[in-house]
Amino acid sequence: KLEKRKEQGDPNVKKIEMNDCDSLDFSASENQDRIIWTPSLAGCFAIAIIVEYEDGSGTISLSHYQPMEIDKHLKRIGKQTSQTPEKKIKTKKALIMVVEEHEKDPKSLKWKRTIKKEKLLAVLDAIKSTVGNDTQILVEPYLSSAYVGRERDHSLVVKRTPTENILYQTWYDDEKSL
Repeated sequence: KLEKRKEQGDPNVKKIEMNDCDSLDFSASENQDRIIWTPSLAGCFAIAIIVEYEDGSGTISLSHYQPMEIDKHLKRIGKQTSQTPEKKIKTKKALIMVVEEHEKDPKSLKWKRTIKKEKLLAVLDAIKSTVGNDTQILVEPYLSSAYVGRERDHSLVVKRTPTENILYQTWYDDEKSL
C-alpha cells in the first residue's frame, strides 16, 4: 500500500532504501498522515529522529544501514539532524531498531538473545551528541527472523497524524505511540 502511494507520487509518503537517510517535514496545519518508512531491515539498524517545534511543525529523519556501515550511518544522522532550523524545540525523540542475535552462553551453554552493545552504545552516543542529551530514546530490538512473510516484512513505518501524534509500526507489531 505504501509502495503504491509512493509510486503514484504521494507527497505525504517517503521511502528510505538500505544504506540511506532522509527526512520528512510536517507542519501544524497538516490534514493528512505524513509517513516515512524503510523496508527490508533484516539485520540492519534503523533510526528515526523526531524533532517537534513549539509552532507544531517538525521533522522526522529516518535512516537504514547495515551494521558494518555504522560509521556512515552515524555521519548521516549528524548531517540530517544538524539541518533543522533554529526554532523553539518542544520535544526530541529517537527510535532505534536494532537486531538481536542468538548467542550461546559459555557457562550455561544455553542460547540467549543479545544485542551487540558496542554498536548500540555508539548509536546512543551519536544521537546524544548530534541531537542532544535531552532526547527521549526508545530502543526496539527485533529478531531478523520474526514473522517473515508478512505484508510489512522487516519494515519500520513512522507516521505523523493530523492530530499531531507520532506513531511507529514494525512488521511484527501494531502501531505504537512514540
